[in-house]
Amino acid sequence: MDERDNELAAAFEAAARKKKINTMLIRIQQDESLLTERIKSLEAVLGKEEKDVDRLENGSITALFWSVLGKRDERIDKEREEALAARLKYDQAQKELEDMENRAVSLNAELKALDGCEERYTRLFEEKRQFLLDEHGEAGRRLLNLMDDIARAQSNIKEIREAADAGKRALELLDSALGSLKKAECWGRYDILGGGVVAGMVKHDHIDEAAAYASRAQMEMNAFKTELADVNLSGELTIQISDFTRFADLFFDSMIADMHVLDAIEETEDSVAAARAEVASVKKKLNSLYGTERERIKRLESEMETLVIGG
Repeated sequence: MDERDNELAAAFEAAARKKKINTMLIRIQQDESLLTERIKSLEAVLGKEEKDVDRLENGSITALFWSVLGKRDERIDKEREEALAARLKYDQAQKELEDMENRAVSLNAELKALDGCEERYTRLFEEKRQFLLDEHGEAGRRLLNLMDDIARAQSNIKEIREAADAGKRALELLDSALGSLKKAECWGRYDILGGGVVAGMVKHDHIDEAAAYASRAQMEMNAFKTELADVNLSGELTIQISDFTRFADLFFDSMIADMHVLDAIEETEDSVAAARAEVASVKKKLNSLYGTERERIKRLESEMETLVIGG
């Protein structure tokens, strides 16, 4: 491959990257819009839950009613749990929105640096096309088509690898969350058997770790979803991906329901494991697509070699 070929390949890659960035920015913009509406809804829920706690704690008619029934403390605990769950969901949504905004800023900066790349690719492609036609006639036309197909396959491979890397990061965090939950479960069982205050404290430390990993995993799954926006290949395999965006909510709902009960920890493990299974399934399809594109490149290169030798 001579210098002109290298320039053409680089120009094609830049144009393909610009196309993907635009697709990703559209996806992020859509997600930001949905998340902004969700934050408004969560803010309203949070305000209501905090008012409910305040009303029960500060001697309202409702507090008197539950006091007469002898369940005031139980009711206050329930309202506190609901308020905590609402707070965790609201804070998580804010973190996700900030993460999306940061990714959009980074992508827009990259997009600006790629300004004019499409025009450059068109010019270089036309120069190469004319050269091959002048030198090799119809065989030159076929060579150019093969080169273009190879460049597209190589671009596909790059996009698949980037999406797979995002999936890998999400899987690592989900595995960490599962590991922390399993430790919490073990300490929870020890607590039941009389482990005492220390066992309870260690159990909750691991629950806190799991929650932190789940929060980060949520953002990585959002990024994974964005990376998949432009993975659209030959149709031999299609990527079907459900909505990852509420994974963290399921986690918080499970844990806040009753953080002292082992069943709640096990239920949360199930929700994390389900999210992990889905990410792993999509990543497996990406690996298959990667192999398909590698084989396609080999076939195209073989055809191009035959054409060159035969010419």
